[in-house]
Order: sequence, then C-alpha cells, then structure tokens
Amino acid sequence: MIKVLFVVFLSAFSIVAEAQSNNAINSVSPEQQKIEWKHYIISTPIDPNGVYITKDSIDNVFRGKEIIIDNKSVIIRNVCEFEYNKLEKKPLNYWHGQKTVELYKEFFSKYNLDVNDGITLFTSKNGVSSCDYPFSYFIKINDSLVMILKNRAVIYTQNNAEHKDTNINCVQKQQTIEQVYGDGTIEECMYKKMTLLDAYSKYRNSLSGEERKNLSASLNLNHDFTSQCDNNCDAVSYKWNSAKKLIVTQSFPGGVTEISFSEGSNGCLVVTKNIPD
Repeated sequence: MIKVLFVVFLSAFSIVAEAQSNNAINSVSPEQQKIEWKHYIISTPIDPNGVYITKDSIDNVFRGKEIIIDNKSVIIRNVCEFEYNKLEKKPLNYWHGQKTVELYKEFFSKYNLDVNDGITLFTSKNGVSSCDYPFSYFIKINDSLVMILKNRAVIYTQNNAEHKDTNINCVQKQQTIEQVYGDGTIEECMYKKMTLLDAYSKYRNSLSGEERKNLSASLNLNHDFTSQCDNNCDAVSYKWNSAKKLIVTQSFPGGVTEISFSEGSNGCLVVTKNIPD
C-alpha cells in the first residue's frame, strides 16, 4: 500500500503540471519579496519497505543548493532557474483519496508540517526549465519547500531547522565532502535537562511508526544486547560505555546509523551519524 501511495505522491506532480497548461496560474502578489531557502533536512524513507537509499547519497545532490523565489522565477543558486506557475491545492484534490491524505498527513507531521493548511505546487511556466529533476518542480507546505528524490523527502526551510520543542536544539554539522565520505553525515541534538533514558524515549517517540519499531521501547542501564529488526534494517545493537553513555548502532544493507546518547550536567547530547558502506 505504501508503495502505491509513493507513486501517487509523484504522479500528483505530473497530473497538476499538465492541467496548468490549460489554466492561468500566474497570480503572484507583486508585493512578494525575494525569499531564500538555505537549510534542509532529509526525511526517513517514504516507503519503509522500498529500496534503502542513504542520506549521504541524497545530500550529495542537494549540498550547497540554495533556492531563491521571487515574483517571477525560481533560482537554484549557481545552477539553474526557471519562470514558474503556482497552484494552490487542497490535500484531497492533490492526493485524490482521504486514506492517502491521512497517511501523508502523518508522514509530514514528523517534520512539523501540516498539510491541512494546503499545498502549493511550483512548476515551470509553459513546461520550459533549465533545471533538472528534482529541482524542476516541487511543493510548498506551510513555509517549507518539499522535493522528492529516491524514496526520501528533502524539506527546505528559511531558517536553520530546530525542533519545535524548545527543550531540544538540533544542528546539522557542517562538513566537507571528504568528511561526509569518511565520517558520514552528523546531526547533534541537545535534550536540555533530560536524563539519558528520558532523551532516548523522546528520541524514539519522534520517529515514524516503522522506524520506532526498530528501537527497543525500554532500556535497562548497563545492559548490552542486540535485537533483530525489519524494514531494511538488519540488526540493532545497544552498548553501554557507562551509565551515562549509550551507543545504539543500526545496521542496514546500505550502511549503518550510529546514535550516541551522552548524559551531562545540562542534559543529554544525542549525536546521529549516517555512515555509508
């Protein structure tokens, strides 16, 4: 079912794009300012049972690609640009089924996006664009731009993404290409005034249903163990270096994800590394 929904998500772009050739959708407020989107996050797989593509491979496509939108054009800085048409859609009209809407509503809610506020589709005017996919068309949900590439969503924000929970501050570590290939992508989150076990529970609950199932619902201090998992996940190991230091390693066919939890006086630091094979 999820695979079908993923196809529906992608098909919705082309269906609307064709409709635009017969409809004038050029109404953009002349007062609109030039807006830049510089920061992005890469989602978990849209289809947990589909092919597993590492975040690193997606990051290689989007790294350094800033997006600028003015009254007339979409500009991928130093790459390409096109004049755009813009169409406002209700979720049901976009995904053509209430069940599909509910599933994508749940998927995007993990990233603090509410599809009930409506969806805006950007496509090239008259089908002419110097930009290649995935930059040639995309949607806007709330104040974020969303692009789809290889079973993942890439979500651009105008500001550096921070968890809406004020007790959780996350930063994507800036790295060179060489560092990414060597160390993987790294995200650091500070769970303020939380113990290790509280931070682990908070982290696990923030994951999607399928990813959440792969992590143990409960932990015992200083108890090392390994568990099997599903959805393109081979195994998960839990290793305690001390009562205040835990390393969780998830093994996938395309690499590993290492999540370290380090409790300190100010809270718990959670560092996530996505390391390709």
